[in-house]
Amino acid sequence: MTIRKFAQYQERFDELDSLRVDETLRPQKLNNDELLGFYGNFKNIYGKVLHTLLVLHEMTSVLFQLGGVTEEDEKTESTVDQDVQVVRKWLQTQSHLPEVMENIKIRNFLTLNKCSIEKTKQKIDMYYTIRSVTPEVYEKTNPKLPHMQLLMDTIYCCVHPKLVQGLYRVYFIKAKKPNTFTLSAFGMHCLNIYEVRLHEDRLKGDIIVFDMSTFTFADLAGLNPVLLAKQAVSFEKVYSMRVKQIYIVNGPSYVAQLLALLKAVVNPKIFNRIEVCRDESVLKNLMPRDDLPKDYGGDGPSLEELNEMVRQKLAQYQDRFDQLDKLKVDENLRPKKLNNDEGGGRKSDTLPTTTARSAGFKSRPPMDVVLCSYCVVQKGEERVGVGGRGKYPGPLPHHLRKKKEERRRKKQLADHKVPDIGQEW
Repeated sequence: MTIRKFAQYQERFDELDSLRVDETLRPQKLNNDELLGFYGNFKNIYGKVLHTLLVLHEMTSVLFQLGGVTEEDEKTESTVDQDVQVVRKWLQTQSHLPEVMENIKIRNFLTLNKCSIEKTKQKIDMYYTIRSVTPEVYEKTNPKLPHMQLLMDTIYCCVHPKLVQGLYRVYFIKAKKPNTFTLSAFGMHCLNIYEVRLHEDRLKGDIIVFDMSTFTFADLAGLNPVLLAKQAVSFEKVYSMRVKQIYIVNGPSYVAQLLALLKAVVNPKIFNRIEVCRDESVLKNLMPRDDLPKDYGGDGPSLEELNEMVRQKLAQYQDRFDQLDKLKVDENLRPKKLNNDEGGGRKSDTLPTTTARSAGFKSRPPMDVVLCSYCVVQKGEERVGVGGRGKYPGPLPHHLRKKKEERRRKKQLADHKVPDIGQEW
């Protein structure tokens, strides 16, 4: 209806475009040089808005402040530079990839993979390949899309400009209102933030603060475990999931159900780093009061300010996100094996070129099967593998469980058998 009403007044809008005031014909000048004679009110409002925008722009430009260079960094700096060139030369031989990655992003992938050249090659290959392997995770992730803008209006998912301990980037996640959490858009938003961090940040590890004070059981019931598992696998296969700690603050009574879901889809090593807290007092030990967000009793930027900083930073990389929508891997041009000529007299193990299958995927990851098989695992038991696979968690196989039950049944019969005549009771 609004669009049709605008159309009815199209001629008036065209007329407004050409209307101008001729100040030379004004009979009397204004009492002051301010617009409309508001004695500076309008100008002051404009000045405040402009000042706010300038401050926000300045904050956005330093969204990812980097810590100081450690002694270990200085020792490995020259080595990393050599490794970047090695990976870059390798990328130039991979005709199936849609582009040659920038040096800063290569360096971050080396950092994520602890300077392993072969793992870095695999993760960079998967960075491009996985967009086709799991399109439901990567499709419609462009920040300019309406559902992505809506997510930033309803959920705080932001990073703090300052590193903790000079190494770790802190994420703050909190729903602005109950019943507004959307898992699919949330995962897409996290991927977009990581894309920007590849260009500007130093990816040594993350600390995640998940505030559940506005998270309801309905939000939990709406989580899709299959999609959650695919998102977790995507982060692990591409970004190696360098998580230092996860704090779940203001944990509700049903937090156990959330932990059960996370345990089913998250790497056990990461799951063991989850700490559930009844309130947010633990955050006072996480960072100084001057940096802690105002929402948690600190003097640092509020979650709203941090969230807006992320929104502006994503807008700065809009061209990159538009480009990502078009990047495709040409599987017809994929070489059979990696070129492992590392140069500089350094050798590495021969590994096949990363493919969806070699990275742990099939045509589409059957995450529903993975979840089902995980859910039947019982804590405290070990399952003996067949064919020399050793022991692993879970109930005994059927043939061993049957033998165990048979032995137990015989023992029970022996314990309760009728004694012979003359046997003492």
